[in-house]
Amino acid sequence: MDLYKQLGAGPTTVRTIDLEMTPDLAYRAFTCSGFHADQCKTGQRVLYCYVDNWGSAPKLLLMEQGVKHARVLARIEAPVELLRTCVDNPRTASMLRRLHAIDEPLRRWLRTSLLEADSQDCLLLCEDGGPA
Repeated sequence: MDLYKQLGAGPTTVRTIDLEMTPDLAYRAFTCSGFHADQCKTGQRVLYCYVDNWGSAPKLLLMEQGVKHARVLARIEAPVELLRTCVDNPRTASMLRRLHAIDEPLRRWLRTSLLEADSQDCLLLCEDGGPA
């Protein structure tokens, strides 16, 4: 099955996961300024990953973000060591508390374990767009 169908991504969602998008860039682009007016007209949404460090252990989440729409599509089971290293890296910290952009080791892992893999076993879909 197609990964994006499996995720239930919306019809206006860009059909790739943007591994360069960060929580801060998504917030600025879709909420504050930048492309806001154009995106309101098109309803365009983007898929990106970030590390959520609110709980007892960090978790890697896949988000669908638009102007008036944001939802967690899935949790991605990544190696805990990679997640902890990313959270400990001050360059990944976000203005949105306890959210972290993915770093290069996580990007590489996502490419090989999710995007280029024959199976997406590491993907745990969220049924309702709620917490993963």
